[in-house]
Amino acid sequence: MAPKPTSQTPPNRKLKAEQWGRAAEEEAARLYEAQGAEITGRRVRTPAGELDLIAEFPGLIIFIEVKARRTVEQALYALTPTQRARIAAAADSIAAERAPQTDFRIDLVALGADGRLTIVENALIDGFD
Repeated sequence: MAPKPTSQTPPNRKLKAEQWGRAAEEEAARLYEAQGAEITGRRVRTPAGELDLIAEFPGLIIFIEVKARRTVEQALYALTPTQRARIAAAADSIAAERAPQTDFRIDLVALGADGRLTIVENALIDGFD
């Protein structure tokens, strides 16, 4: 049987981070929808990895990675080279299924705890080498 929580038990940080991450993804989705995009994928799993969001405009598919940290600046720098490679590979696997005349890009949405949000379009400009 699990021990009862006490005032000295630290909060479940992983659960909190998961909830905050989902809330950040929802905020990002609302932002793209407000710009006229259709959100066609959420937490899309591919053999190469997971994509947080997929947004579509006519003739354009955007693969979106969402990072939430204490500050927008921390969120902007939270994307590691390993994650960049995983996102590019996951986007490539979906892009291969789409019509060749469709344009693609990968955006990074960075959200700070204060609610500030920044979008970096073409965050992985070399992601489709």
